[in-house]
This record gives sequence, C-alpha cells and structure tokens, in this order.
Amino acid sequence: ADDEEIEDFYVSLQQLVDATPKKDTIVIMGGWNAKVGSKPITGITGNFELGDRNEAGDRLLEFCQNNLFITNTCFQQPKRRLYTWTSPNGQYKNQIDYILCSQRWRSSIQLAKTRPGADCGSDHELLIAKFPMKLKTTCKTARPARARRDKEKHINGQCQQIKDNNQKGKTRDLLKKIDEIKRTFHAKNGTIKDKQGRDLMEKEDIKKRWREYTEELYKKDTQSIDETDGSTIELEPGMLESEIKRALECIANNKAPGINEIPAELFKILGDDAVKILLAICQQIWKTQQWPKYWKRSIYIPIPKKRKY
Repeated sequence: ADDEEIEDFYVSLQQLVDATPKKDTIVIMGGWNAKVGSKPITGITGNFELGDRNEAGDRLLEFCQNNLFITNTCFQQPKRRLYTWTSPNGQYKNQIDYILCSQRWRSSIQLAKTRPGADCGSDHELLIAKFPMKLKTTCKTARPARARRDKEKHINGQCQQIKDNNQKGKTRDLLKKIDEIKRTFHAKNGTIKDKQGRDLMEKEDIKKRWREYTEELYKKDTQSIDETDGSTIELEPGMLESEIKRALECIANNKAPGINEIPAELFKILGDDAVKILLAICQQIWKTQQWPKYWKRSIYIPIPKKRKY
C-alpha cells in the first residue's frame, strides 16, 4: 500500500478508537507490515521483538500511544513462535503481525505466540493471544431483590407487632394478629385433575396426565405419504439463508435456552457461521423429512394459576 492509503487507514482506525467508550477493552489484531525493533518501549512493547524498526513500525508505535501495548512482544518464545511471516522460498522471516490490547489489561494477558503448524492458507502464521474474559449480561428491568426486601420488611413488621402485643399483655390484639396472618397463608397444591375432573395425587399419574394433555394440545391432522393417491409429491424449495437470518433476528435475548442449554445470543454472535450451520441442518431435515431425535424432547414447567378464594 502507498503512503496515502496507510495514512487513511490509521485515520479511520483512530476515529474508531476515539468513538469507543473508555470503559471498553480494545483488541486490534492484523498484519501491519511493521517492525517495531528489538528495543523495548515502556508500556507499549516488551523485550521479545525481532528485527530492526522500519518506517511502518514508527507509525504503529505512534498509534499505540492510545494506551495500547503489543502483546506478542511481551512473552519469551522460541524464534519460530515469534516470526509471523515467511517468504515463499523460506529464506526470509519477519515479525510483522501484532495483537494490540488496552494497557490496563496487560497483566491479564496469559500468552501470545504463533502457531507455525496451523494450516491457515497464508504465508502468515496463525497468531494467538490468551486472556480470561467474562461477558457482561444486560441488567434486567425487574428488581426482584427490592421485592424481597419489601416482603421481609413487611413480615418483620408483623412479627414486631405480635411481639409488642405479647409483651404488653394485649391478648385480644395478639390473637387477632395471629389469626390475620394464618388466614393469608395458603398451602401449595401440587395436584392436577384427570379428564373426569378427579384429583390426581400420585407422581406417576400426574406425569401421565401431563403427557396426555401435551399430546392432545399439539396433535394435528396429518396425512401420511403412504395414504396418498399415488401421485408424485414434490417438495417445496428448501430454506434460504435470508430466512434463517430473519428468524435469528426475531429471537429475543435473555430467554431460557432449550435442553441443550445453548442460548440464542450465541447464534447471533456467531453471525454467518451460525447461519450456515443451521441452514445445513434445516436442509437435511427438509430432504429426509426426519426430525433429529433430541428435537423431539421437550421439558415442560407447569406454572399454576393464582387461586381464587
């Protein structure tokens, strides 16, 4: 690339860094065609850089003044795990690819090196960095903790009234308050009714009734292929990637996952990779007309309605 293209690249990159909130962690990786030199620079490079600094290296170090440090110059490794590029004839090797990270995360970086044996279809080596990360979840709008505190405060108030009435010898008020609390308590009812309206008490009978109910709920009038009049049945066109993407976009976040415990957010983060995998699965189901066995298994959590008295 010529000097003008390089300058435009750094200008665009600087704009992205400036627009990033200060609390966020910045990680930038790629081939910079830069050699930053073997002399360490406090806060930016470590002691394990190869070669002499070039002009592109000066520009990269200038950009690192944004409180960034170069991770793969901070760990002692064999030279073959420091080189990031090898010429086609194998005669020349350089360290020109880097992973930059926010300086406040420097102590968290556990490792940075190349994987020379990785088949990545390039004359550049696979460069990796390892550091722990915990994804932050979005706070829910509901405040169950406040509700619990209010409930505890109410119960403590009721108990204090009973205690005061007992200490003062107010027997009538004491019994009245106890009776009031007893009337507001209702025992849990774990029974359900069968088709005839009779209560089922045994666990196995309850499970059997739930199975009957769900089978009736989701039963549909379907016609078997063997029962057709002999005419040729043509399948409709298969699913499209655009349909998979649209379906993923419609899925809400922070919802309970299925029995495989894979949240919808994971598919959204994977983007096109997830779309391709899901498309292949759906097309296979479409062609074979067979559901995967584990797709047929569901977990039902019955939530009883509020009882009326």
